[in-house]
Amino acid sequence: MDLSEVIAKNIESLVSQAGISMNRFLKDNGFNTSFFNDIKKGAIPSAQKIVKIADYFGVSTDSLLGRSTQPELFLKDLPDEAIEKIKEYVDYIRSKYSPDTKV
Repeated sequence: MDLSEVIAKNIESLVSQAGISMNRFLKDNGFNTSFFNDIKKGAIPSAQKIVKIADYFGVSTDSLLGRSTQPELFLKDLPDEAIEKIKEYVDYIRSKYSPDTKV
């Protein structure tokens, strides 16, 4: 699978996870209606547009480009307080399972 196919597949997946339409995604980001079709036909978006898309969905650029094997949590729709609680819990889990932690 080439890079444009990976990007298109990941955008489709993120749009679906966000529960929005492709048209909503395009409009929110100021992309014209042919933007996504151009990617599907082999066009590679500029680095600036890759960053914009990643920021929009709250994912890393590596994830969008298919370079990350770690699944990402879709947190964009959560309130800041909920995201803070998740970060606190992740810190707790890291400390609990750290090699330095005595059981």
